[in-house]
Amino acid sequence: MVSSYRYAPKRSARRGAPHPSFDQARPASDRDQAEARRLLVPFAPTIVINGLMLSGAASFDRLDRMVRAEMERGFVDRLSP
Repeated sequence: MVSSYRYAPKRSARRGAPHPSFDQARPASDRDQAEARRLLVPFAPTIVINGLMLSGAASFDRLDRMVRAEMERGFVDRLSP
């Protein structure tokens, strides 16, 4: 996904020194951040369901309602905004 939280630098035994694997994860993190900017994602977590952007934490009920509403829409309805 777009979030880079999983690439946060781990601290090694030496105080304040980033873990060596951080350098390996940096390119993936940079790609994720670039994609987020390109898609105008304001912050994490952000979920996109059929082009509808939901930013921030959402309850299961809210996500369930959004998915069901999109599934109920017909094919022709999906073609128009």
